[in-house]
Amino acid sequence: LPEELRRDLWVMVTSEAEASRARMAEAADKMAVGADNPGCVLFKESVARYRAEKTRAEEMEQRANALDALEPKSE
Repeated sequence: LPEELRRDLWVMVTSEAEASRARMAEAADKMAVGADNPGCVLFKESVARYRAEKTRAEEMEQRANALDALEPKSE
């Protein structure tokens, strides 16, 4: 894997992980609003969104770690 491509991919996956973490925070805010009524649509959709974004963030962070492992070691 060319180094420039590895760096570009790393930037892309870390940016996506950050975006997913931000969407998790938004979903958590909405969950807090709906917490008094956990049966409401807002609460249920927010929980689903939070879980999906958490999974996405973790996947992107794992990919970033894998790309880090490919970084050439300086001698």
